[in-house]
Amino acid sequence: MNVWMIFWLILAVGVFGFFIWTFVILMQQKKSWRLYAEKRKLRYKGGTLMASPNVSGTVDDHTVNLFTSEHLSEDGRGTRKLTAIEVSLHSKMPVFGGIASAGMVALIKELNLKQEYRPEHPDWDKTYIAAANNRFVLEAYLNEERIKALSGLMKVPKVWVIFIFREEAMLLRVDTADPLETPQKIDSLVKHMLNVAQVLELKPGEERRLDAEALKTSSQPEKLKRQKQDLSQTVTLELEDDNQNDDLKSPHEENTSSADDKKKP
Repeated sequence: MNVWMIFWLILAVGVFGFFIWTFVILMQQKKSWRLYAEKRKLRYKGGTLMASPNVSGTVDDHTVNLFTSEHLSEDGRGTRKLTAIEVSLHSKMPVFGGIASAGMVALIKELNLKQEYRPEHPDWDKTYIAAANNRFVLEAYLNEERIKALSGLMKVPKVWVIFIFREEAMLLRVDTADPLETPQKIDSLVKHMLNVAQVLELKPGEERRLDAEALKTSSQPEKLKRQKQDLSQTVTLELEDDNQNDDLKSPHEENTSSADDKKKP
């Protein structure tokens, strides 16, 4: 047996072993997700034999979805499969924005949100991102309680977090490399997310306060623009007045100027 035969044999055994390991994990995942769905009275879809399961429904008055997500690798040549959990919130924000950690940071950057806000808080890691089309509303929204809640979720091992909001929806999502192959793992992570979601919901009267903040800050550029226009008009009027004063010289002043000119050698 030559070297190439040994190499191909080792490669084949490795590929077959990986396939078996993936299949076993997938079967464990299907079983645990089905048991969790039955316990929480959620909808379960197992799909085909090699397809990942899907769970959806309502937990503690929040819509929850579990599914397998795919992400491009850093070199863009392949994809990486992660377990995703989404929790929908009931509140509505007056601006479009998002907060993210780890692999979700790139997604926030792709949204082309111009204004980034970095909270001055010990729990806030410099690798996180918080951005919106109005940073002042984001600053008013991200109080200490919410920063602690989000940071605590972002520090869970093997977890990518994204919290995204626009006028019609708010969504908290976690993607993890953990296949969550036991009902206990699923329940623990979902409960953690629901606790964070409760903190992220707007309090009574807060939506009106954020609306006022958005209106106030968004009007500032227009106010500054009007001030510049008024200043420009004032300068123009002053210049015109100077020209008019030159035109309104009396004949005596003109004659005096002419006489003085004639006296010059």
